[in-house]
Amino acid sequence: MTGAGTTVVVAGGTSGINLAIARAYAARGAQVAVLSRSQQKVDDAVARLSGQTTARGYAADVRDGEAVLWLTSPRASYITGAVLSVDGGLALGGSSAIAAAMRA
Repeated sequence: MTGAGTTVVVAGGTSGINLAIARAYAARGAQVAVLSRSQQKVDDAVARLSGQTTARGYAADVRDGEAVLWLTSPRASYITGAVLSVDGGLALGGSSAIAAAMRA
């Protein structure tokens, strides 16, 4: 499992199984970025994760290609170059915008 020195991006990482995934990576020393459409959920998750690791959160809809491109741009340098993207199954019938942008 990925650990220290790694940044993990977890789409939908503010609740449920994806928050558990974010916590597991944080416990292993990875920096974690969580994404959700709700800023309140993002803030709550970052507060929970901050005790374990450097955590950031972004309110974004991974179905919005422009939002995902911003998240993978140098302006969002915290997650640019992340080695792992955990997508909570948000892309029905194909790859999500975030996974595609991170492969580019």
